[in-house]
Amino acid sequence: MPYGKIPYDKKIDSFRCEYPVKDSSGNMVPCGRNCRDLARHITRHHKITAREYKKMFGLNLNTSLISEQTKEKLRKAVQKHKTYVNLEKGRKHQFKKGDNTVQTYKRSEESKVRLRTLRT
Repeated sequence: MPYGKIPYDKKIDSFRCEYPVKDSSGNMVPCGRNCRDLARHITRHHKITAREYKKMFGLNLNTSLISEQTKEKLRKAVQKHKTYVNLEKGRKHQFKKGDNTVQTYKRSEESKVRLRTLRT
């Protein structure tokens, strides 16, 4: 992969992941997986952020890692569910100034243990 470019295949509308992984003989090779949402793939499978991936390969930080087809699906979902109304200026939100967490409800110890195992 040329530095500063991301492999995108227009025929199958996906990006190829170039993150280095070890193969069966222990050598470092590119992951090579084709993904329509590369940002999701690298965060879930390689445990790095999209920003770190872009810096690693010299990509512009504004470069999209989502295929055109996926972008269109997301646009349609936003229009269908009207999630854009959450962004209207002056609208009251459930978050209060100074809140550092999303969830304010108490979780059981059992739930906390299960959630910790999902992160690893």
